[in-house]
Amino acid sequence: MSAFRSFVSARAAIGAFVLVAASTLGIAAPTATATATATATAGANTTTIDVGIDDCVIKGGGGPNHGHVKVEWRSADGTLRELATADSYDGYWGTEPTDDCFDLGAGVEPGDVITTTVKGASRVFTVPMLTVRVDRNTDRVTGVSKPNSKLSMRVDTRGPGGGTVVERTVRSAGDGTYLADFQTGQKADIRGWDRVDVYWTDARGDYVRAWNLAPAIQVTIGRGWIEAAGQAGQNATLKLRQAPGGAVIARTGGILYSGWNAFGWLDPNGQNVQLAEGNKVETNLAADASFVVPTLVTNAKKSTDVVTLSTGLGPNIGVEVEATGNGSSSTAQRVTDASGRVVVNFIGDSDVYYDIIRGTRLTITVRLTTGDEVKKVVIVE
Repeated sequence: MSAFRSFVSARAAIGAFVLVAASTLGIAAPTATATATATATAGANTTTIDVGIDDCVIKGGGGPNHGHVKVEWRSADGTLRELATADSYDGYWGTEPTDDCFDLGAGVEPGDVITTTVKGASRVFTVPMLTVRVDRNTDRVTGVSKPNSKLSMRVDTRGPGGGTVVERTVRSAGDGTYLADFQTGQKADIRGWDRVDVYWTDARGDYVRAWNLAPAIQVTIGRGWIEAAGQAGQNATLKLRQAPGGAVIARTGGILYSGWNAFGWLDPNGQNVQLAEGNKVETNLAADASFVVPTLVTNAKKSTDVVTLSTGLGPNIGVEVEATGNGSSSTAQRVTDASGRVVVNFIGDSDVYYDIIRGTRLTITVRLTTGDEVKKVVIVE
């Protein structure tokens, strides 16, 4: 699936995205040697907490079979973020995301304090530190967690023609830092837009989750819109040159959020600039993130429903071709042949079915060897 999202919907998606517990993904729940701050008053409060950094939903288990769990969420400075009563079914409960969390993109952060109360018995949980940084050039994942903690990790890569999942367990050092080198042991070739999830848990069964994307950009031919991913807080810079070695025709940038970010190409007068084939994109998001925008030549035959794409990029380049129109769609995932071409028969190929007609919208996404993406939209004549 393409990484392209609008900025507003992307931030909302980040806030709303809730992963299932690590144990359901086949990752063994680690027992941490150091736990988050958790205290309880006398009573039968057996709740566990399950939260994701930057998420807008607080959920957990250990609640009554059929009852309610009162949830109070405060930031580290004591500011009330949410006061809610969650229904508990078979012990599982969860809050609804608040409007301000969606609007501001301000989800759960390390140091936040979550108090659950069941029948007058309260339990206080302080969200521990957990950060994730992904380096696509060294295939290393680093971050900070509670010191001496056992962490579970999941890397979802999206190589040409389909992705793979690599899982690993690491332990943070006495200062809380951790490192996973995916060029050793069970290897993962991390490219732009690949996703890494890290899970912390304690002996009680509390879970804290954090995730990040490998730095990357996605540009669209004929448009001035850019999607980017990188380390939160990084000051991203992007330049657009007319051609390799040519004049700079547009610039953009800014401080990154976690997950997806959006920018627009602007010329020296502040006017939007549309990306063209042959332009060169330069950025500091990753050492290898600069590239020349390929020329994508598309031929769609309505009589045979066959779409041919020439990328000029050589073999083993991942390509997605989506055909949409009249309320339906069909998407093909392909890999370029030795000449840099892909051919999709939207009627004859077993994984797709679509009648190519005049007005059909073809959205083409080419994933470069670095993981950066170039899109182009073609309307069939």
